[in-house]
Amino acid sequence: MSTGFSSDSLGFITLTNGNLTAKYTGKNDQVPITVFENFVFKSGVHYSEFTIVNSVNPSKIMIGISDKAEIKQSNSYLSDSLYGWGFKGDGTISNNFISKNYSSGFQKGDVIGVLVNISTTKLEFFKNGINLGTSYTGVTAPFAFALTLFSNSDEVSYKSGLPLPKMINSFLNNPSLTMSKNNLLIKKNQFQQTGAETFFTTETLNTGVHYL
Repeated sequence: MSTGFSSDSLGFITLTNGNLTAKYTGKNDQVPITVFENFVFKSGVHYSEFTIVNSVNPSKIMIGISDKAEIKQSNSYLSDSLYGWGFKGDGTISNNFISKNYSSGFQKGDVIGVLVNISTTKLEFFKNGINLGTSYTGVTAPFAFALTLFSNSDEVSYKSGLPLPKMINSFLNNPSLTMSKNNLLIKKNQFQQTGAETFFTTETLNTGVHYL
């Protein structure tokens, strides 16, 4: 069950819908403001989703996880510490002030999923149901799901405590997929999921886009 966000200390973010929707309403525009889910996780596998309700410049929004005890000021990105990991709207991911390219980013209307497995220390992001791949290994607990907004147009809604997503991977530039003229072979040793067993079909795919 979603517990909602806690208020930011500067009062720049207005929370509605049971504290599940965050909207940037601060007078000082163009300042990163981070809010955290009230619940802190210490172990397990957890999945949450963030919907970009509105934004003129979503490239500045960041979604991820962070140890809120390490973020000393609200006017910081959630990744501005050793224990903060985030996915930004421009397609980069960031940890401890270091960013790197990750995907094509997100925009208004997109749903961004965040999957954290403390046992494997992996953090994965999803975009509209598509797994973008492992962003980081080595993530640690305690952590809270977190959101950084940047400008007055930014509004994001949140759901937590969701069922784990189906492990759907992007077909673009994915090294775990081997293509040939008449079939698609998925290498079994590329897919590992703790606590589950994976089975593969031998169906021949001649053309098109396919979904199971």
